[in-house]
Amino acid sequence: VYFGPKKKISNRVLNSCPLVKPNPDCYVCAERPEASIKLNLQSITVKQFEERILKKAFSMIAPDAEIEGRGVIFISSEAGEMESNNDKTLSELGVRDGTVVSCDDFMQEYNLRLVLYHW
Repeated sequence: VYFGPKKKISNRVLNSCPLVKPNPDCYVCAERPEASIKLNLQSITVKQFEERILKKAFSMIAPDAEIEGRGVIFISSEAGEMESNNDKTLSELGVRDGTVVSCDDFMQEYNLRLVLYHW
């Protein structure tokens, strides 16, 4: 159902249309959203990763990020919790080529797995 202008024939404001199936290759629609990114893990800081990648590239509002398998949370949406990590590089936190980072945005109910590769 979508909202649109009244049509002369039907005189309806709400119109129906068939649902489009989710695209399994879409990192938002997929059953298990995942994307791969190539970064310089030795130079990108946690703050740059949060602002440029999570917020700008993946449109997260209040992201949390955790290194999968290790339980290391390095970005938190709670103010002041992880600010000591902001100037550290991802490699300083133990992120290596092929590391999987679980990211979520509670504000949007949006979860995403990122596989980080070093270039």
